[in-house]
Amino acid sequence: MENINNRKHKQKTIDQCGDNENKNEKNTTENVIQESCKNLKGDVLNYSNDKKTNKITNHIPREEKTKFLRINFEIDLLSVGLFLCGLLTRMYKLEEPKNIVFDELHYGKYVSLYMKNTFFFDSHPPLGKQLIAAVAYLAGFDGKFKFDKIAGPHDSIMTSAFQASLEGGLASITKGQPLLVAHGSQITLRHTHGRTCWMHSHNQVYPIRYPDKRGSSHQQQVTCYSFKDVNNWWIVKRPNKHDLVVEQPIDVINHGDVIQLVHGITSRALNSHDVAAPVSPQCQEVSCYIDYNVSMPAQNLWRVEILNKDQNGESWHTIQSLIRLIHVDTNTALKFTGRQLPDWGFHQHEVAADRIINQDDTVWNVEEHRYTKSEDQKERERELVTAEMIPTAATSLTFWEKFFELHYKMMFSGTESVQNHMYSSEPFEWPLMSRGIAYWVSSTSNAQIHLIGNLLLWYSGTIGLLIYFVLLIFYLLRRRRLCYDLDENTWEQFQLIGELFLIGYLFHYIPYFFVERTLFLHHYLPAFTFKTLLLAALIEHIHYLNTHIFKVKFFNYIFILLISLWLLSIFYVFLKFTVLCYGATPLTTNDIINLRWKDTWDFIVHKN
Repeated sequence: MENINNRKHKQKTIDQCGDNENKNEKNTTENVIQESCKNLKGDVLNYSNDKKTNKITNHIPREEKTKFLRINFEIDLLSVGLFLCGLLTRMYKLEEPKNIVFDELHYGKYVSLYMKNTFFFDSHPPLGKQLIAAVAYLAGFDGKFKFDKIAGPHDSIMTSAFQASLEGGLASITKGQPLLVAHGSQITLRHTHGRTCWMHSHNQVYPIRYPDKRGSSHQQQVTCYSFKDVNNWWIVKRPNKHDLVVEQPIDVINHGDVIQLVHGITSRALNSHDVAAPVSPQCQEVSCYIDYNVSMPAQNLWRVEILNKDQNGESWHTIQSLIRLIHVDTNTALKFTGRQLPDWGFHQHEVAADRIINQDDTVWNVEEHRYTKSEDQKERERELVTAEMIPTAATSLTFWEKFFELHYKMMFSGTESVQNHMYSSEPFEWPLMSRGIAYWVSSTSNAQIHLIGNLLLWYSGTIGLLIYFVLLIFYLLRRRRLCYDLDENTWEQFQLIGELFLIGYLFHYIPYFFVERTLFLHHYLPAFTFKTLLLAALIEHIHYLNTHIFKVKFFNYIFILLISLWLLSIFYVFLKFTVLCYGATPLTTNDIINLRWKDTWDFIVHKN
């Protein structure tokens, strides 16, 4: 009975469809019905007996709405977990010890200087310290630490022009001094770029012979001295004039003029000749000439070349003019060599004359300046010793001039003072963590904070670097022979590992081999981060090889077991050395000795 009813209903529907075909109605709903009916005619035999299919539904398709904004929000639980672990271990006992630890002393001082608008030279990018200063300000700190210098520490590393534009310090000395250098000017000559020092001389002479059996001129020493001193003063003199008093109108020194420089205290003229310099034998010795009545006449004429005459004019200006002094007889330039003299030179820096003229170390500028008022030598000496200028107007530099100079000094100042430190280390020592850094030690016990890494993780990362490099060479050689061990997606991922992590590691590590400054283990930490990420990616790659290439379950189980034991061991090492991370645990001498896993680790033991 049911089949008969279905057939009747089907025939009725077909008839209805036939009628609809004869009509040209534009109604959208009826057009949909017509299309449905045509399908029914062609598929009568396959008509379903299901009651639900007996209903013909008029369906009008809807156009999808254009999505102008889509926000996808995902949470990586593993990353969140690592972040929380890092946050907890960092914040745990952060308030201990109740003492200044390592560079916190400098950061507190720098924050204070920022808040007092006092200039200081920072060899690092300043944003971090500025953020600390901002937080300190919001917390109510007013910066009032006690400091002796208002001009700020390290301002002497900047050029004379930069210093003179600051309030206090050098500005209080230079603001009232004459602008134009003339015959009879008393000046101090500062090495402009690089290390801060002033051309200097004293009564001592060069040794007759050096340890390598070379001979010297035995003339008066000329050096570059890093401190203000009365022996830094020189008097500018025209070769054809003998009276050193500055008269009106003043005889201004211009670009290209030939002059003599007379040492203010000893009254001997700056000299050079064809004798090898004491520490840099490829250069000529520079001295103050002493007439020994031997066959070595004075060669004391120097030509003034003003490098920035296009900006400041042909005349020699105090502070602003950057000059080179060219020795007339030998066509060599007065140069700061950067080399230190031995004991006989009081470890001051060498000044020589170099045939290579165009270099930064041959650039000088006048810093302090006054006009000679007396011809009497004793009176001149008294004037030099008591020299003091009265501030009148500040030297001005534009913002961009200061900006570029400050960043130039930030990039290159680290090469100016290489010093030894008991916890300094060399880059080749870092991958194996040969030395750490003592940050703090308790005055009442052996409790201490020591920068030292997790030895197991440190060595694993170094080994991981080597394994990745070997695998990379292996894959490249195999692909060269058209042996494709990895599918294209896996190979691209393996290459991406190297592009990100290996190159990132080398980029943050290799440059330190060419840096001439004191280095510590913490300089390796950015490279270490990339090394650790590379290790994690390498472990994932090896797991992929076990599961998709070798396909030996036993090997994969062993690998997972070894990785689990390795992670537990890393955690054990972390727990063992936490006493050196937080400094809250009093340690005995035996405790310190037991933690000294390498002979090169210098832990502090000062309490039994």
